[in-house]
Amino acid sequence: MSELFSEEDRATAYVSGNILRGEKVERNKSARFGINYYSLAFKKTDRRLEPFMIEYHPSSHQRGMLMHEAEEFYLVLEGEVIFCAGDEKNCVRMKSGDLIYLSRNLPHCVKLADGCEFARAITVYEKNEL
Repeated sequence: MSELFSEEDRATAYVSGNILRGEKVERNKSARFGINYYSLAFKKTDRRLEPFMIEYHPSSHQRGMLMHEAEEFYLVLEGEVIFCAGDEKNCVRMKSGDLIYLSRNLPHCVKLADGCEFARAITVYEKNEL
């Protein structure tokens, strides 16, 4: 019996999945801001990275700047967003294929670009702060 449980607790060497079948999670009151997060590696229990697919929808609420103890990689897959890093004066319009890599503790925020009704991106964080 103990062997059965110890095998279940062992972390797998890899997991596979699909970008459109992530596990929906709430982060930083994201739904209020028209943002949906989908964890893409939720089946890997010993992961050191936290990849998410993020969807942006129109919202009357604007999320302020956030920062965290993790480096972050961000890639726009679809649509257009405004990505601000450091402060709200340092913003760039990003479209499909554009990416950014952030250092730890850098304030940042993302919102749909004017005229865009939907955007999708991938972000990967170091798991240590989540």
